[in-house]
Order: sequence, then C-alpha cells, then structure tokens
Amino acid sequence: MLTAPFGTNVHAKYAAFGQALGKDHPWLRLEALETPGWVYNSIEMAKNPDLRKDTLSAISPGALFAAAQGMRPWRSPTQAEGWKALWVYYVLTGYFVTTDPDIETPEQVAASRMGLGRATQTHWSVFPRLFLEQGYGYRLNQVDSLGPSEAMRAMLDGTVDTAAVSDSFTYDFQSRSAPGAMMELESSGRNFRYISHAEHAAIDKLNNTMGSAFLKMTIPAGALPGLEAPMETYGDPATVYAHEEFPEETAYELVKFMMTNWQELQKHHSLWGLTTPNTWVAGQTVQTLHPGAVRAYREAGIHIPEE
Repeated sequence: MLTAPFGTNVHAKYAAFGQALGKDHPWLRLEALETPGWVYNSIEMAKNPDLRKDTLSAISPGALFAAAQGMRPWRSPTQAEGWKALWVYYVLTGYFVTTDPDIETPEQVAASRMGLGRATQTHWSVFPRLFLEQGYGYRLNQVDSLGPSEAMRAMLDGTVDTAAVSDSFTYDFQSRSAPGAMMELESSGRNFRYISHAEHAAIDKLNNTMGSAFLKMTIPAGALPGLEAPMETYGDPATVYAHEEFPEETAYELVKFMMTNWQELQKHHSLWGLTTPNTWVAGQTVQTLHPGAVRAYREAGIHIPEE
C-alpha cells in the first residue's frame, strides 16, 4: 500500500493495519510502503500499470482532481483512471483562522496577508487558493507559503493576518483529530475566529466549472472550540483505493477485515477512531467503489447510494 512519509499518521495507521492483518487473517498480507506523499502516489497510480493487481493507494478525490488538472505541484496533467474506493478513513476539510477582529469574510481573507502551508500541500495550500481564486473569483493580495505550524505561529506573531487550516473529522463530525497547528492556537489563550474559504456556493461553482467532486459539508456549532454557529465548508474523503483490475475477492476480504477490526485497531493508532461506519462510504457511490467493497458493505447492511 502506497501511504505517505514515515512518521505521518497515514503511514503509521496502515503499518498497524498490516500488522493486525498478518496476525489475524489466514492468508492476506499488507505492507505499508513509505512514499513522498500523495503527489507521488497519484503519479504512480497514473503511470505504473504494475500496481493494478496487488497495490492499494492512500489519496483523496480532491488530490486526484488536482493531479488531473496538472495543478502545482504536479508538473503536468496526471490522470489516474480505473481506481475504485475501498473505504474512507476520515474526511478532510478546512477553513481559515484569524485573531484580527476586522476580518470576517472570505473576501477579506483574500485581501489579507495569508499564511498557508507549503506550496506542495494540497489541503493546506493548493485548495485554499483554488477556492478563493476559482470558487469566489477573488484576487489574492499576499500569500506566504510557510508550512502549517509556521503559518500559525506567524499569525500569532502578527506577521500574517490569517492562517489556513486543514482538519480531519468523521463524516458526521462526531469525532475530530486536531492538527498540531490548531492545537497550538487553541492552547495559546488568544481570541480567534473561524472563516470559511469554501462556502457551498463556491463549491458548486468549482464543481460545475472544473469538474471537481468536493463535498458540501457544514461543521456544526461546537464541533470546533469556540465555533458558535454552523460553518459551511468542503469535504474531501481521505480514501484507500484499489484498481478495478485488483482481485475482487481480495478487496472484499480487506474491507471485511477493516469493518470487523476498526475499533480494535484504535489500540494501535488513535486515528482509527475516525474510521467509523458513518465514514466508510462518505461521498461514494456504487460506481466509485470497487466491486469487492460493494459486496462487503451490502453484506454488512451498509447503504451505498447508486449515484
């Protein structure tokens, strides 16, 4: 399985999955391979046919869309065709934060000094720019691509006005894994506000004009510390993919094992707590799921939308 760099939650999570699989499944084995990240994974998915029958990949529909568009950091359009979802392991979303009481709207965010993640980071940098520029049509004033924690510290220091955040939730927002940058802000004791950079009208425009498939989601009041009113934003399911040439029986067994063991796997890595039954098929349909996954979910009574 193509995961992400060693030390990331994705690699650690699926290393634990592979260990549990080797211990408890009679014949199925999985090795979590360290990779440079989702840009690399998408390129391998698109250009390496040798992966199709025995390899899984961790990535999101949003990242596959950005790859197909050839957005930076991709150097050219990279279309990974024929890959089908096995399960969603959490839903990525995002927003901006600010300590400036005069910044309240996406337009004011675009006009501010923005602190983003590194330019190569899809959810910390690529997507905030994409929504503001293409979803709203705003021209950005000043962008500093610093890194997640660096941008948050710059905002707390007053070097930038706003900082982008990528956050992870279950599909129903009942559980969250706060990123380190937000933990730093939340523990700072400073007053701050959340500002969406992906209200639903902006998502509709982006999906309709560019062919993306971002979900329209609303973070409920109280789901984030100090969030007093519901906030519209996007959802991008972090997903395990297998190619349509991947054996159906193997896909079926992998999904069955995940469904049976996701709670036990929390003992090995806490982020398995976001891989809940409510999240497994978030944003998926019968057409986007691998046939082996469809079979496993239907046997378990999990509803899958037709389209």
